[in-house]
Amino acid sequence: MPTKSNHKPSSGHAILAALRTSITSGSLPPGTVLRQVELAEEFGVSRIPVREALQALQSEGLVVIEPNRGAFVASYSAEQLSEMFDLRVMLEVDALRYAIPQHTERSIRKLEALQRELDDEDQPAEWVRIDRDFHGELYAPSGRTHTLQLIAGLRGSVERFSLAHMGPDTRRTGWSDEHHQLIAAVRGRDVAAASAILTSHLRQTQQSALASLISPSTQA
Repeated sequence: MPTKSNHKPSSGHAILAALRTSITSGSLPPGTVLRQVELAEEFGVSRIPVREALQALQSEGLVVIEPNRGAFVASYSAEQLSEMFDLRVMLEVDALRYAIPQHTERSIRKLEALQRELDDEDQPAEWVRIDRDFHGELYAPSGRTHTLQLIAGLRGSVERFSLAHMGPDTRRTGWSDEHHQLIAAVRGRDVAAASAILTSHLRQTQQSALASLISPSTQA
């Protein structure tokens, strides 16, 4: 299920990472049943590290575990997704406002390097990882540890819905343009412009996430 490689992860952390990637990339769609016995056989381990990985994913909002029913990839209603994006806008714009004065030329060049990777990347799972790194580096100078933890949790819960409805062309022409605009605003110390760009960026992502609830995936 989570991996097609002959080199299957066997440690608890590796299993957690493999399952998280499969969920956030959309390889395991919302509602997918996650059976401990099958996963243990897939990874070649006992059920203990699998159970621990599922519990960790539950704490991240990616998995739901119900008594007598088992574990499922989490799914959300339109109202729940919208609420999470409202929180993302509030928290991420706040983090960006604190981060901009602390950004250096070195940190901005790192953002540019990550964006070049995004512009060249076609594989959805890898694109998700780099995009996560980009936003992490964008907010990191804020120093707002608890805010950053909340942002990471919310992003992990919703990003698979966003990408499910977006092909490579959309990711490159839409999100790429906004990322470049964000970098320019950060370099210019323009907090108001950066905040407006990020808000628009997240709201467009929200629309893609909501569309994925009612339309088949177009992800390449």
